[in-house]
Amino acid sequence: MASFHHEKVQRRQTMSQDEITQYNEAHITAALEWFRNPQGTVAQALELLDPVPPLVLESVSTATKGVSEAEKGLPSLKKVTMTADWIDRKVDERQPAFQSLAVEQQYKSNILSHLLRSRIEIQGEEFNEKITDDFHLHQILVPAVEIAQAVRREASPLTASPAHNQSNITGDLFVYTKGKRERGFIWVVIEDKTSSVFAKHGREFLELVQHDTFPFPQPHEMDGAPAGMRMWLQIWSQIVMYDAYFAKVFSPIGVLYIRRQLDSNELVVSWLYDNLDGGVSRTLCLILDACEQGDQRAAHALTIPGRLARFSKRGGSCPEFR
Repeated sequence: MASFHHEKVQRRQTMSQDEITQYNEAHITAALEWFRNPQGTVAQALELLDPVPPLVLESVSTATKGVSEAEKGLPSLKKVTMTADWIDRKVDERQPAFQSLAVEQQYKSNILSHLLRSRIEIQGEEFNEKITDDFHLHQILVPAVEIAQAVRREASPLTASPAHNQSNITGDLFVYTKGKRERGFIWVVIEDKTSSVFAKHGREFLELVQHDTFPFPQPHEMDGAPAGMRMWLQIWSQIVMYDAYFAKVFSPIGVLYIRRQLDSNELVVSWLYDNLDGGVSRTLCLILDACEQGDQRAAHALTIPGRLARFSKRGGSCPEFR
């Protein structure tokens, strides 16, 4: 599964300095032409962003977190269904709009800063999960958020960043609307895993999708749950805690896109993408779907049935974002 990075690292290492210079100059020229063109489209920006640069993958710890007390109190996850190409279909559906939508100038500067970065340079060595998070955040997630902002043209800015708990420890990544603390404004929850962890436990994690009913453990069984199950508990915990309906599992060697069936305890998961190219487009569509569904839920919340449903829910708080 690590062939994506190995092949790109080898290709970069075999390029002559002239070839590297030529590639980077052509990339920068295309980015600046897009920026100066009043009709520069979303699709043209994505074409420059979708090639993802490589990491050098290192062997690091394969340990995963134990089950928390909060996870032991979760409602049961009933079913996980694989609809292999669901996120690809979303990308295809949005392509006509991406090809015709010119990005307004006020959004272009933030996008340009990402377009100007080389998409062939090696992005360091993956020694720990912090490097995995930073790679995902800066190479894929933030560029997708900037383009989503340009597509939606909302006053409240979308943001991607890690959360910080009360001890000021950096946590998982989220896509959220900055300044909003109520539930429902975290659009996408994200679980990042190093390549070593995913290589060790990914097969077990994916095999749990094949059951007709998800084999959700009882609270007394959770401390002994295998690593693949603990990964599902981590994802499900974030979805439930933050009332989110979209999620992403990211590793440099494999990515899955997840959506929650509306008003149910069932998830739909994509197939595993071991080629990261195209990840900005897929992540953009995940964010747009999450925001649009959030808009619909917010409108419903203003109705009498929506107010009653919201009143009946238990309160909670989101993590702090810096």
